[in-house]
Amino acid sequence: MITTDKWQCREVINLLVAYGVKRVVLSPGTRNTPLIMAAVRHPGLQTYSVIDERSAGFIACGMCRQSGSPVAVICTSGSAALNLTPAISEAYYSHLPVIAVTADRPAEWIDRDDSQTIRQPRLMQDITVAQTSVTCHCGSQDVRDAIRRDLNVTLAKAVECQHGPAHINVEIDEPISAEVDLTDVEALSCRKINFHFNNSLSLTDLSEVVNELGSAKRIMVVAGFDSGFTAGQKRMITDFAKRDNVTLLAEPLSDINCDCAVTMIDEVMMLINSRETAYYPDIVITLGGSLVSRPLKEFLRKTKARHWMVGHHDAYPDCFGRLSDIFPETEAFISLLSSVGKVDSDYHAIWNSVRLNARELRKEFMNRNDWCGLTAVDNILRKMPVDWHLQLSNGMAVRYAMGYPMLRAASVSCNRGVSGIDGSFSTAVGGNAVASGNSLFITGDMSAQYDMGAIASGLIDSRFRVVVMMNGGGEIFRVIKTTRKLPELDSYVAAHVNFPARRLAEAFGFTYVEAFDSQQLEAALPILYGKSEKPVMLAVFVDSNTSAKLYRDYLRLFRETD
Repeated sequence: MITTDKWQCREVINLLVAYGVKRVVLSPGTRNTPLIMAAVRHPGLQTYSVIDERSAGFIACGMCRQSGSPVAVICTSGSAALNLTPAISEAYYSHLPVIAVTADRPAEWIDRDDSQTIRQPRLMQDITVAQTSVTCHCGSQDVRDAIRRDLNVTLAKAVECQHGPAHINVEIDEPISAEVDLTDVEALSCRKINFHFNNSLSLTDLSEVVNELGSAKRIMVVAGFDSGFTAGQKRMITDFAKRDNVTLLAEPLSDINCDCAVTMIDEVMMLINSRETAYYPDIVITLGGSLVSRPLKEFLRKTKARHWMVGHHDAYPDCFGRLSDIFPETEAFISLLSSVGKVDSDYHAIWNSVRLNARELRKEFMNRNDWCGLTAVDNILRKMPVDWHLQLSNGMAVRYAMGYPMLRAASVSCNRGVSGIDGSFSTAVGGNAVASGNSLFITGDMSAQYDMGAIASGLIDSRFRVVVMMNGGGEIFRVIKTTRKLPELDSYVAAHVNFPARRLAEAFGFTYVEAFDSQQLEAALPILYGKSEKPVMLAVFVDSNTSAKLYRDYLRLFRETD
């Protein structure tokens, strides 16, 4: 079929059809010609031409109300888009899924006196249940994946969840040329995301999900940060993860600790050959928030697995570019796992073999007893009482902990929503203030300096313990390739850290202890974890360059085994 070569226009029209749109009201224009062509030439659509956008919008409302099905209305850029707003406001208060699709100039031409160009992207934000703006710079696969996700979320909210109008603003770089801007499309396919918005899964959903999980040979469950699962839910997840066709990759921040889980995720991902398809899953089930592990994200982006996201997310992030199903109700989804039949497979076994190999390699490195940030944190975590709460700052602190084989803490937390260093100390203090039992906070000196106000908050009591890695600041910048060789590294990237640990501890009533080598650390740990009438601060001094080099040596150990 000959149609527009504008990918974003074809994708919008294809997804409209996928979400049940059968009728489109079109108003003439130049900028929206590719959208008109994509709609008129789509065999699944009935199209109507109406010159005045105000009338077009209300005609779409009438069609939507009478048919009970979503209807789209398409117009050109500029004041044409404004003329749709009366009808869209009616659709908003009448709960009608009328989809306003407005053509637009590229964003870089806004406010540059280009004709028919106004600020359109959020034009209807107060009278729609969802909105998105589609860039015309969509040549890369990553950008296309992001566009698909945004369009799916927008249409699902309008049609399947909140039942109201939506606004899709589509940038088009140049209007269509009849001679050159055409393409022959063999299939009108698109990737529709299935949103299971019900408060609980329906009987149909239940049987379909159980059947799919019961027939899949390779299921990967991935648990990210701040999962918030109950003890019973954790048991159901770990029981499911022991099946032959299932592997569980659980970052320590997920608070899911079980002997069958892959927890040293970065190390395991470096050990496997990512080109070996035996490791590829058929279905990826993600639980909790975002992932720390970059190697895992890169691995999953290479597979063709369906991605099932469990849990409510405002933005529904499509981290791997494979999002296919969303189950907002965590409890309903997890409860059905025990109903899934068992499948013969070697998938659990091959991942478990790599997991055990990674642990042995880590043990070999730790037995060398080199003094660095990694070995110091390993020793600190190994001696931490199991009923304590662990809070981590970003940077190297969280990465050191992510490689620890099993963090058996009461809870593990880190500010991974934005992943910044600001506020880590304050977050740990706030958590300790309301937690039962003791809290341990591990932070770098740069993060601690950034948030020194937390020490003076007056909320710190004797249950709070803090380990400050005194490495001269920004050790992570000495690890990653993009920054470690920059001439500006010391002065401007890692920056100068001024965190007078001893003086601050004494000034604010901490018991202070420090360690410059492994022997001193061993002597300090009983003080850190022992009974105390005051909070305790442990300053661990390591050479930043040596520590970064040894951490790179540690990672190289896993790459060389590949």
